[in-house]
Amino acid sequence: MSDMSLQLTLEHSNVFKDLPTGVLQNLVGEFTKFIYRKGQIINYTDIDKYFFIIASGYIKMSRMDVQTGKKIALFLYEKCDVLDVVSLVDGGIHDVEFTSVTSSILYAVKIDRMRELLADERMLNSNFLSYLGSHQRKLECFSEAVAFYNTKTRLINLILRYADPSKVVHGQKIPVKLLSNLTHADIAELIASVRSVVTTEINKLKNEGILSVEHRNITINDLQRLRKKCKNIQ
Repeated sequence: MSDMSLQLTLEHSNVFKDLPTGVLQNLVGEFTKFIYRKGQIINYTDIDKYFFIIASGYIKMSRMDVQTGKKIALFLYEKCDVLDVVSLVDGGIHDVEFTSVTSSILYAVKIDRMRELLADERMLNSNFLSYLGSHQRKLECFSEAVAFYNTKTRLINLILRYADPSKVVHGQKIPVKLLSNLTHADIAELIASVRSVVTTEINKLKNEGILSVEHRNITINDLQRLRKKCKNIQ
């Protein structure tokens, strides 16, 4: 990925957007490129040293219960998202795991340098505060979903979130980006469930003709029925 591609990624990021052109161009030279294969865990020492922006791919942030080994994915980051905001803000060790869900390209600036920029650049500081607010809202929505909605509702909402009606395939089937790259165990982490339950619910939707699943590729056969089913079971 070229420096120009990195600059465009920064310009489209909610954190780095609207910075003066000169600042942005100088900043590009301070970033280091990281490439992660699917399933690779980001080294925790890198998280302590760098502030990352995603140029392509998806990164999952999860926590694990050491007693049971069960994991829950708190956030799923995508292109132009940044991480780790917690380590940047409080300077402490963040007891989470960042995993590349797909093949991913990330760029990173030294975390101390990022703190300097936040202190010096008013626009960057304002953007970052807004990003923190959106981050908090997402966490609140996730907590609400786990507390108030059943597993089937959470699963359908996840499928709808990543459905891409602009790319219809095989007649009227709508692809579900990202989820087609995941195992049922991965999907379970995203909705605070377990693999067996996710498998059961996906099979039910498949048997009803609402979904098609072939070699992990999930497509939606009937978007309206899926949306209606979600409303009826909340």
